[in-house]
Amino acid sequence: MLVMSNSSPERVPVASRPGSPGAGPALTRATNELTTRAAWLDRQPVHGGGRARFGVTLGLSLTPVTRSSLAAPGGLETAAGQIAGLTGSYLLLVMLLLIARLPWLESLLGQDRLVRWHRRLGPWPIILLGSHAVLITVGYAAQASVGPWHEFDILLTSYPDVLMATVASACW
Repeated sequence: MLVMSNSSPERVPVASRPGSPGAGPALTRATNELTTRAAWLDRQPVHGGGRARFGVTLGLSLTPVTRSSLAAPGGLETAAGQIAGLTGSYLLLVMLLLIARLPWLESLLGQDRLVRWHRRLGPWPIILLGSHAVLITVGYAAQASVGPWHEFDILLTSYPDVLMATVASACW
């Protein structure tokens, strides 16, 4: 189907679709470039801006970590648990943003792509938040010179938020 362009006095016919008989090489090339870009975007779970913001957040969270805190008993496990918790929480928020059906984001990237990215990211927050719980418990147990099961009991009975998080994780 051809439409007439109103931008010039000669009213040059312009193809409305790349596959139409009047489609020129410029329109076909532009369509191929867009298709290639869309395919590249499909392979990228998080764009550079998101990675940069996460890097800044992670960097700021690591500023209080010193060599002596890492060298202390359980210090490395505790630091790794904090990073796993931060990363898992961040990815969980990204997943929520991807599936929230925000009109501006859906029109920019398309709902099918957002759902695909959401599905690809799905296992990582679960793995990271589970790792967070295990690493923090082991790190705190090493600091207190007690066993991990004893530390787990202390965390459950002393911190109400840990109890709620454990129940929520068991229901998940």
